[in-house]
Amino acid sequence: VQTLLKPAQGLEEFWLGLRGTPVDDEMVSTIFHGFPVGKLRVFKLWVNDTACGDATCQAVGSLLGKAKVLKTVDIDIDESRCSQEGLAALSRSVANKAVNFKVNDRKVEVGGAPTDPNPAQPNRVAQVQEAELEGIELRPAQREAQQPRDEQHAANEQQAFGEVNPMKLIPANLWGITGHQLMELADEVMKKCTGANENPNVYQVVELIIKPACASRNVSYAILKNPKGKKCDTFVSHAWFESFLAFVEDIREFYKDFETRVFWICFAANPQTWPKEQLNELLGPSALQSPFFIALQQCSSFLVVRNTTRNLYTRLWCVTELALVKAYTANAVHVIGKMPPFAPAYGSDIGLNATCSAAEDVALLQQTIRAAEVDVDDLVAQAIRARSGTALGGKTCVCQ
Repeated sequence: VQTLLKPAQGLEEFWLGLRGTPVDDEMVSTIFHGFPVGKLRVFKLWVNDTACGDATCQAVGSLLGKAKVLKTVDIDIDESRCSQEGLAALSRSVANKAVNFKVNDRKVEVGGAPTDPNPAQPNRVAQVQEAELEGIELRPAQREAQQPRDEQHAANEQQAFGEVNPMKLIPANLWGITGHQLMELADEVMKKCTGANENPNVYQVVELIIKPACASRNVSYAILKNPKGKKCDTFVSHAWFESFLAFVEDIREFYKDFETRVFWICFAANPQTWPKEQLNELLGPSALQSPFFIALQQCSSFLVVRNTTRNLYTRLWCVTELALVKAYTANAVHVIGKMPPFAPAYGSDIGLNATCSAAEDVALLQQTIRAAEVDVDDLVAQAIRARSGTALGGKTCVCQ
């Protein structure tokens, strides 16, 4: 849709229906980023039975607020997850425009041109709209407690892409970082981390370098370096307690095209400055709806980077990634790096018995792994025992 709209600068009418499809706020915001509103007179949008919520109302409201000659607005979102507050905010976006405004088949006549306001009743239109919207029926999924938006959350969305944070606009498979950019980060680590900190792990690099660098824009390191996103070709599975410099060096030695290859690496792809609640919202309700899975499916290569500090398959997210790549893609699993000496291939804290930092995620990830219907403990054992530079199955990898 966005491709079709790019040359349509003289667009006067726009009708879009999205029904029964896995549409969410991120998709809708992406469609309307850069939308040509200069000559738009008629706007009709149907988003029934989708995962769209208040962020969609915000994106559409921002768009309509910029339209100068708008005459008709018809929006149908009664099967979505928009709250009364979100719908009311959407109505206020056209409060000072002479348009016919209808939401979910309830017509709201908006009167008074912007150049001729009624001084005695400056808020008349907004009051009429909110009164009309109070009668709109919300589906059961929408009747959840409607608390005011967190102020910091709202502030975080005031970014270069308008009112929505770029992380919610750019698809997860574009949250990539090139090998060259990874080496630049390694160079910065070597300059800033000296003495007792000269060989930091990923946790320390995130705290000392990545978070301060990303704080002002509140985006991930990958989007900071590539504001329009960069399509990933290699998904990297690893654990944060490893030496960061050894991690980068292992990848650099494996790929001949390292400098130009684009990697999806969690510490660079995901925003590290977001509060836990906001990050959980971005990561989605399950592993199969997470940015991890979206990127994993879109990448053509899957790389496991082991380390000598700790067995990465004591981490349940690493186990989940291994199960998902085997169950849902045809990609080979390439294994590099060394394991800790005498690392066991099976154990009470390995594979399906592994843990993760968020205790509430354990049961959900274990359920996801079981649903993948793969022998994950056997896969994990293969990945632990494999020689560095091989693919699971025993073939020696040719550096690509």
